[in-house]
Amino acid sequence: MRLPIPPFLRRLKKKMVYRYQNHLFRSDSWRNRIIREYFDHHEITKLQIGSGMNLLPGWLNTDISIPVCKAGALYLDAGQPFPFPDNSFDYVYSEHLFEHLDHAQAVNMLKECRRVLKDTGTIRLVTPDFHFLVDLYLHPDTPVNKSYIKWSANGGGHCPVIPESPLYVINKFHTAWGHQIIYDQGALTDLMKECGYLNIRRYEIGKSDKEALRDVERHFHHMPYEFYELETMIFEAEIR
Repeated sequence: MRLPIPPFLRRLKKKMVYRYQNHLFRSDSWRNRIIREYFDHHEITKLQIGSGMNLLPGWLNTDISIPVCKAGALYLDAGQPFPFPDNSFDYVYSEHLFEHLDHAQAVNMLKECRRVLKDTGTIRLVTPDFHFLVDLYLHPDTPVNKSYIKWSANGGGHCPVIPESPLYVINKFHTAWGHQIIYDQGALTDLMKECGYLNIRRYEIGKSDKEALRDVERHFHHMPYEFYELETMIFEAEIR
């Protein structure tokens, strides 16, 4: 008869497995192999930063989360130098990751994306729009804002229940998911210009002049679509 494994041994095993995976997925040899295989098998190269479980086919999906790496993404810290050659990607895409970076990390990400983009490449950046938070505060009784406040206050986004008030919801948005900076259109486009981007254009969800960048958003699977639409702004830019 097999004896049950004591809980502390199960916890120890889980911790040891995580440490092993953390070391493996961060190792240069592991990452270099995945990168080499990707470039060997893709003529059109596409980099996704902060993929979460939105692992897009044909893209080199990257994330800082070990469970996501276990699911098939490459480990990448967007606030550090990227392990890719100059001029190596046709497209770069990032959805609701940029707001989790502090200013120095955000500048690093934009400059590294510019470095690894080909001369004809395009970046697509998806992040929350600060304007929607201002509008929640100034106009809490419009139908969509009222619905959003109720959804968020009652645990929307897998967070604790809070008072049904725009002030609490706005503060929750800034703190609950590790957000660092929420940009508005002007601040984000100014930062992109400072980092060398040109022809900066705003798009609707799923829309793009580039076929490769259409219908790539998936973050709305975690919330009602109208709320994702309310929160989100999307920009594309080039480097020449």
